[in-house]
Amino acid sequence: MEFLPIIKQSTDAVVNVSTGGGLGMTREERLRAAVLASPEMASLNVGSMNFGIFPMAAKYKDWKRAWEPEFLEMTKPEGVSA
Repeated sequence: MEFLPIIKQSTDAVVNVSTGGGLGMTREERLRAAVLASPEMASLNVGSMNFGIFPMAAKYKDWKRAWEPEFLEMTKPEGVSA
């Protein structure tokens, strides 16, 4: 919200706000910027965006941060056991 009002006031450019998100984000979190900014348009991701980096969790035993293995496991699609 620091730069969008300036863009809207100083140009006739069409502003597009992304609704893309990260792992674990709720729909409300993903929509927050678009709802708040009320842009001319916003992206819409209707499908699953799974980057599938979960196999890396099996390659390592020592982690720098406690959240790392859980984060990797969150990229595993439902129904995949390995």
